Amino acid sequence: MNERPFLDKSNKPTEQTLQAALGSVHTHYKKIISLTGSYLQEWTFTKSSGWMLKLHDRRKALLYLIPLYGGFKISLTIRENERNAFLCDDELSTMHDKISSSKKYPGGFALQFEIENKREFEPLELVIRKLIAIRA
Repeated sequence: MNERPFLDKSNKPTEQTLQAALGSVHTHYKKIISLTGSYLQEWTFTKSSGWMLKLHDRRKALLYLIPLYGGFKISLTIRENERNAFLCDDELSTMHDKISSSKKYPGGFALQFEIENKREFEPLELVIRKLIAIRA
């Protein structure tokens, strides 16, 4: 996967710098922002990860988006009931191996997705839509 463009605390992402860094996948970034419209957006910085966008509902994070040159990572944690629902969902059959092998932490099961093109984005979009529906 590509390097992270926003590792300097003084270089907080803007719409222009994000578009330049993400390149062609910027449209997929915008789609995630559109899908998660009711969630709060908060840019946070850590020394190990740099700037990342946290999308949350004040109680729990829905996902973290980490910008990369030419792509981005999505990191999210699903609860056990959400994991079980996803594993029973035929529309998510291409994701079942990834979901069933996710590592369990106290907060749930951790999933990471690396997005560099439309083919990688489409299953993630479906996961996000279904996760929002479950949590609604």
